Amino acid sequence: MGYGAGTVAAYTIGADGALTAVPGSPFTAASGLSSVPDIAVSPTGHGLYATDGSSLAGMSIATDGTLEPVAGNPFSFPDSMSQPQSIAVAPGGAEVFADNPAGSVLQPYAVGSDGSLAPIGSPLSTGDAAPDQWGITVGPDPGPTARFVTGAQPAGATSTFNASGSTAEE
Repeated sequence: MGYGAGTVAAYTIGADGALTAVPGSPFTAASGLSSVPDIAVSPTGHGLYATDGSSLAGMSIATDGTLEPVAGNPFSFPDSMSQPQSIAVAPGGAEVFADNPAGSVLQPYAVGSDGSLAPIGSPLSTGDAAPDQWGITVGPDPGPTARFVTGAQPAGATSTFNASGSTAEE
């Protein structure tokens, strides 16, 4: 990730574990992205999503490892999403989630067949249980449930959020 540059570096991993830059790396995540503090890769390995705290970029991953921006980049966050920091792709690859540590909200997106993103409704409040989340993962068989690692609770504590509603669960 090119913090401050809006780029994503791609590498191949050799049999001995050595990293080799993919030709053309680093790749521009999307025009206008200023930095890339977080990325998430789809379970199929064909999609990569990056955020810069003000927008979200989607990239397709070719078989040779090169990255190509998907149509519609960059994707905007709703006005209520100030400084989204973390993103995660659901296990099935059909949804991407972005969290907002400043506002305790989560924005789900539907992933199109071309990798493009479309917001699913309005941002969902995570309530007081996750006022300062700093990372997001989506558990297997989400049902849909997203689990957050939060900064406001003891180190390593998680909050569980039912993404089909609008309240946090403990």
